[in-house]
Amino acid sequence: MPLMFMLLFIVPASIYLLFLILPWAWLIWVLGGIAFYGLFFTVSLYASMVALPHQITDSTLLVRYGALASVRISLVDIETAAISREWLGQSGDGLKMDLAENTACFSIGSATSMLLTLKRPVSPRRWGKDMPPVSRVFLHADDPEQMIKAVQARLAANTQPKT
Repeated sequence: MPLMFMLLFIVPASIYLLFLILPWAWLIWVLGGIAFYGLFFTVSLYASMVALPHQITDSTLLVRYGALASVRISLVDIETAAISREWLGQSGDGLKMDLAENTACFSIGSATSMLLTLKRPVSPRRWGKDMPPVSRVFLHADDPEQMIKAVQARLAANTQPKT
């Protein structure tokens, strides 16, 4: 995240420096266009992280790290949902995989706040490609207690006999 905010200041400064240093107008426009595209792409990724939070429907839990990574978990496949503030020894944000422990970690600020233990493995997606299946998913939620209650409420509603 800090890199994204730095780019908001670095890209306009670099374009200004292009105008000062380069004598060829066509090259200034080409490099300026590439720099603006990079800025647009960076702002778009940040916007996806803000606008695409985790989502709970009647049958699934969709855990996302913006447009970069996601995992769709059927609610009936969730064995336990618990608060877990342990540090996994992996720095950085986003999807981290630990195949030795059969774990996916969606961290924010190198931290997580929840652990989902699954009855059967699911395959996370990174950049639109399926990753190896995992049966434990660590994730960050702003209010993990509320998210656990929502998951448990949906599970209870799905297991109630319909009359």
